[in-house]
Amino acid sequence: MKRVMSSEKRELVKKFQEAVGRSAQRLRILKEINKKESVKDLRTRLSIPQPTISKAITRFSQGYGLITPIKKKNGSLVFDKIPLLKQIGNLDQWVRFNLEETGEAIIPKKIKPNVKPKPGTPFLDMKIENDARKMAEVPYFILYLLENSIRKFIDAVLYKKYGTDWWRKVVTKNEILTKVNDRKKLEGMNKWHVPRGEHELFYTDLEDLTYFFTKERSEFEKHLDVDLWVTRIKKEVKLSRNIIDHHNPLPQREIDRLTRTFEDWKRQLTDVAV
Repeated sequence: MKRVMSSEKRELVKKFQEAVGRSAQRLRILKEINKKESVKDLRTRLSIPQPTISKAITRFSQGYGLITPIKKKNGSLVFDKIPLLKQIGNLDQWVRFNLEETGEAIIPKKIKPNVKPKPGTPFLDMKIENDARKMAEVPYFILYLLENSIRKFIDAVLYKKYGTDWWRKVVTKNEILTKVNDRKKLEGMNKWHVPRGEHELFYTDLEDLTYFFTKERSEFEKHLDVDLWVTRIKKEVKLSRNIIDHHNPLPQREIDRLTRTFEDWKRQLTDVAV
C-alpha cells in the first residue's frame, strides 16, 4: 500500500534529495544550518573548507530554495531552513526515501457555480483582471527573482575583488552615476517612502547591469559567458520587462521564453561560489 503525502511535501522531499545527492557533507551542512550562526561561524564550527560550504549554501538557497537568508552577522550572511523543511522532521529519514512508493493526497475540488463574475475594478473588465493575475503568478515572479539574483551576483563578484567600496572603484560611466545620484536625491526628498535598497546597484536599470559584465569581463567570465548573457538580458529579458512595466500582458510564448532564461540562469550559477 502506497504511503500518501501532499504534493507540496512530495515536491520538497524531491528537491531535498536532489540538493543533497549522495554527499554526506552536504547533508551535514544542511542539517546544521540555523538562524543563529552565520556561514562563517558554521564553517568554523564544522571545520569545512570555505569553497565547499559556499557551494553548498548557494546550492541550497539559489538552486533549490531550501534555505533563505535572514540577516547579516559580522559581514557574513545568516541562513535558516524554510518552514516546511523544518516541519518534515529528521532529514536523515528522507535521504533515501523512495518517492515512487508514495501517492499524492487527493484534495476534493469545490464546484463553482457557472456564473460570470463581475469585475472588481472600476472601468476594467474581467479579462484585464485575469491578465493581471496571470502576470503576477509567473512573469512578474520570475523577473523579480531573476533581476535580484543578477544584482546580488554582481555585488558578490565585485565585493570579492574590490571590497565594500567597489562601486566607487568600478563605475566610471557618467550616465549611470548621474542616474543613481538623481534617484537617491529624489528619495532623500521623499523620506516618507521606502527606499529602493541600501546599495547604489539597486538604483540602476536592468540594462545597466550589463555594463558591469563588460567592464569587469575577466571576473565574470570565470562564471559565465559574458557576451551570451549580455545579449539575453538586453534582447530577451529587457523586452519582456518593458511590456510588463507598462502593464501589458505577455503572450504565452514570451512567458515560456522568460521561464527558460530564468532556468538557464539558475543552472549556470547553482554551484558557483563567490
